[in-house]
Amino acid sequence: MRSAAITKGLGGKDNIDGDVDCCITRLRLNVVDPSKVDEQLLKETGAVGVVSKGKGLQVIYGPTVPNVKNALEAFLETPESNRVDELLGSHAIEAPKEEAKEIEASAQTESFYAPIAGRLAGIEEAPDQAFSEKLLGDGIVIFPTEGKVIAPCDGTIEVLFPTHHAIGMKSVDGNEILIHVGVDTVNLEGKGFTPHIKQGDSVKAGDLLLEVDLDYINKNAPSSATPMI
Repeated sequence: MRSAAITKGLGGKDNIDGDVDCCITRLRLNVVDPSKVDEQLLKETGAVGVVSKGKGLQVIYGPTVPNVKNALEAFLETPESNRVDELLGSHAIEAPKEEAKEIEASAQTESFYAPIAGRLAGIEEAPDQAFSEKLLGDGIVIFPTEGKVIAPCDGTIEVLFPTHHAIGMKSVDGNEILIHVGVDTVNLEGKGFTPHIKQGDSVKAGDLLLEVDLDYINKNAPSSATPMI
């Protein structure tokens, strides 16, 4: 039912132009007619925001987005994807509980190292709307001057995205951290990134996580700005 609602929110199967892709936080796709996209319906499926760039669309779900993408792709291969209005009817759409739950505030404070050397700024300066508008949460952005990404704290590597441009960590105190190197760097398909960790590894603050070829990133991506959420 959720994939049917996402399909309808995207304007229907015929409005999806080409393949559905994703990075560590968002679905990425093109649509034929942006006016057919129903942002409110997409938010009812668990999306925290929708970013439109002409016919390019980004639907932000957070780190669980690979599961959303896989389920949507499988649904689009079925005959049911051609009759989403009939499937949905008047049924309300609920996001999965693990994505819709509220996070309780904690009185505990945790300190972090900057994950990369450079100019540190508030997340509002990130040259990426999904981060600057805090759709994924609050944090900082660093405009890097060196290409070594280190662990900002002790913790576990929860996600190393296949293109190596983004890392999800969980600190020993239970805080979830996302480090995203550059803007639209998923399109580089791993070029310019050398990982020194793998998913599931335990790390200490200051451990080297990733080496980045900043010259390559700056020449081939919109920005090397690195948010930490």
